[in-house]
Amino acid sequence: MTTDFEHHLEVVPRAGELSVYVYDEFTQPVSTDSVNARIELTRSDGTVRSIVLARAAEKGRMVAMLPGSSDPRPQASLIVRFAGQEREQSYVVELLRAGP
Repeated sequence: MTTDFEHHLEVVPRAGELSVYVYDEFTQPVSTDSVNARIELTRSDGTVRSIVLARAAEKGRMVAMLPGSSDPRPQASLIVRFAGQEREQSYVVELLRAGP
């Protein structure tokens, strides 16, 4: 449940990809037309990379392609802003890494 108590977010990390599903308070998918989201990756050296999530064809789904990295576990934060809200909402996300 998000801090506005009107949305649910489901974050599905896969190697190389991050999907975010947006639902209403009744767990029905909602249009992402009024949702802006990005993932911020902070590497162990302190550098930050921001990747905007794109709207997918599937209702309620947003997606970002994640870059490969030699950093074993970059810190990831999902930043979301819903239309009509002044503040962004931030969530820590654990990413899956590809390979052994």
